[in-house]
Amino acid sequence: VENFRKGVVERLSLGYEDLIKHNENIIYASASGYGPKGPDAGKPAFALTAEARSGALWWIGPPDDTPHQLDIADQSAAVMLSYGILGAIVARERFGFGQKVDVSHLGSMVWARGMQNQISLLVEKEYQRFDRTQPGNVLWNYYRCGDGRWIAFSMGQERYWLPFCSVVGRPDLIDDSRFNTMERRYENRRELVELLDAHFLTRTSAEWEESLRGNSDIIWERVQRNLDLPSDPQVVANDYIVQY
Repeated sequence: VENFRKGVVERLSLGYEDLIKHNENIIYASASGYGPKGPDAGKPAFALTAEARSGALWWIGPPDDTPHQLDIADQSAAVMLSYGILGAIVARERFGFGQKVDVSHLGSMVWARGMQNQISLLVEKEYQRFDRTQPGNVLWNYYRCGDGRWIAFSMGQERYWLPFCSVVGRPDLIDDSRFNTMERRYENRRELVELLDAHFLTRTSAEWEESLRGNSDIIWERVQRNLDLPSDPQVVANDYIVQY
């Protein structure tokens, strides 16, 4: 496995063509910033620059187009590289040959946004940037509670509107002509988000969680921070974080 800039391993006589002279069945994994081909194949890169090139810094944020860093390009490229290596191992076991696997920060981030990229290319229009004050669906959004913590909701169908309004204590919104269909909620989304923002500020996150917990009609989750994870019973039970 190597992640040098293009040309370095060749100068060190450690490139793929050098090593297969000694072992034709070797699996050689190469990770780069921009890929092995093209005019910028040798350009220096780190995760942030690949996120910028791929469009990832534009995925979320306010309408002013300010970029927002995601910090996921290193992880996404590493996961894709591991997939490639595992696939190459299986191919060698089945067919008896090794191969070179190439992965880049740029490629992994273009892949990560594959569905949205395809939609944009098909309709020749930029995919709508996510802005929580103007979401495509107010039930696919997150709201700040009275203690400063946030709760996220992920409900994409009409059937969730009634139970959502009921459980959060706003049954008056169910039949409100401004919001009683998904289309009308979209048309008046800014106004509705303002109403919900004000409403969620009336209680702490713990109080909201108590109301939401156990209700199978509502898909929700607290927005956690890094230091919340070691005490999360689900994280602990599944050994997602362990002490060593």
